[in-house]
Amino acid sequence: MKTLFKTNLLLIAVMAFVVSLASCQDSKWNTDIDSTYKKALKSKKDVILLFTADWTDENSNVLEEIFCKKEFTKKYSKKYLFANVTLLQQDFITMELGENATQEQIDAAQKLQAEYEKKNEMVQNYSVKNFPDLFIVSGEGYVLSHVEFDQEKWTEELVDEKISQAVKESEELKNLLLEVRSTKGVEKAKAIDKFVNTSPKQYNTCLKDLILEYSSLDPENQTGLLGSYELGAAYYISFDAITAGEDPSVAFIDAINANHMTKLQQQEAYYMASYSLANSQIPDYERIYEYLQKAYDIDPQSEYAPEISTALESIKKYNEAVENVTKEAETEQ
Repeated sequence: MKTLFKTNLLLIAVMAFVVSLASCQDSKWNTDIDSTYKKALKSKKDVILLFTADWTDENSNVLEEIFCKKEFTKKYSKKYLFANVTLLQQDFITMELGENATQEQIDAAQKLQAEYEKKNEMVQNYSVKNFPDLFIVSGEGYVLSHVEFDQEKWTEELVDEKISQAVKESEELKNLLLEVRSTKGVEKAKAIDKFVNTSPKQYNTCLKDLILEYSSLDPENQTGLLGSYELGAAYYISFDAITAGEDPSVAFIDAINANHMTKLQQQEAYYMASYSLANSQIPDYERIYEYLQKAYDIDPQSEYAPEISTALESIKKYNEAVENVTKEAETEQ
């Protein structure tokens, strides 16, 4: 989806982007998140990741009074790098450029749109609900701890207290991550499983690369967990297929055909194959029904069976309605 800005709004948006970060321009805060993560891995540091937005006074106060101060970065710079994802009101402007826009203006608008999409993806991946929001993450971008402030007023003392608490809470995941980094093969697969299951579930999207890697580490299923990770990987692959306009059900069917899943996992996979097809650009209702039926037949007594049965009945009625309309159309001809 391409959404570009009008020429007269483009300069305003770019200027607002610079101004919103001006108060921190002399500090160690970085807005290039990918580059910061790479530097963190190279320097063996973690990252303090701050999400802010320009539509509340609280965000500008927090930046000015706490995070942009050299005292803050000096205190934590021995063990951490600093990254700031700033959402701007201008990011949400979705107007087209005028007919006489130059290529330079078009390129600038597309770059700004790409930046917005990247920031929006990060907000979703880190389950950000409020601004400002603060995380301690690894160089891979894995959440080690979430610094929760609820609705409390942010003060230097409170931030120090909360970060100290978050640092202690991050130790378990940091140790498990060291094991992931230092092992290979099946041992790494076991380490990944420990890390994934210890990490808060709401941040699983950040662990996509580990979940996708698992099957290559344990191809013989020595851990007995391969089916579970193949199913988990299918969710990510299916989502990417939808984005690319491809068949999203293939990932789940391939996972089933690998023959490593339990019956309950197979039932879930067939159900998700049908569900992903129903949400694709061109739903194939015959295959949707086929996959639902296969899901139901695996175990009619399972916890998923009632929901699958209801979906089957709905698709059956839809298919019958389509057939009736088709027959009526043929009769009229």
